[in-house]
Amino acid sequence: MPSATVNNQTAPDTYPASPSPLIVSGLPTLDHININVANQGIYFQLEQYSPATSDRAGNWQQETFMPPGSVTLTRQFCTGIRFRAAVPAAQLPANNIQAQVSIEAVYY
Repeated sequence: MPSATVNNQTAPDTYPASPSPLIVSGLPTLDHININVANQGIYFQLEQYSPATSDRAGNWQQETFMPPGSVTLTRQFCTGIRFRAAVPAAQLPANNIQAQVSIEAVYY
């Protein structure tokens, strides 16, 4: 199966504007998404479309918190993902490192 990736990127303080190398968006329906987060937590949003319409344009859903770690997500009608740092860089305690994120979005 083909995939789209974001490899070991520092999480931005806010969701980046599209297009951006930090956003996976507008893909064919995703089979699953692998997310790896190090150092700090993140928030992510999934892009999903409504199967009730013929329009495949996705909408960003409510954000979800993820602590450091790894997870595999499977969500119906998902076409993308974006992320941001849970704690902005300016608010990190001294000697703490911003969240680092890797994503693999596997589609059909």
